[in-house]
Amino acid sequence: RETAHRGGRTVIVIHDFPASFSEAALEDLARDLRHAIGCGGTVRERNIEMQGDQPAKIRAFLEKAGFQVAGVS
Repeated sequence: RETAHRGGRTVIVIHDFPASFSEAALEDLARDLRHAIGCGGTVRERNIEMQGDQPAKIRAFLEKAGFQVAGVS
């Protein structure tokens, strides 16, 4: 969860994807996550940045997709 340098808005940054995870797959995951959560987001430097403060929904989506999630509840 970050708010620094974002005008006070909360952004959840998802990082530490394996090197074998391609850029195209990362873009697809970000698009699916944006649609499932219903908020904006982008891929920047192999990180997914999701707008808003919805950590529970993001965690549930990623765990359902087979990712191991740590750090945000």
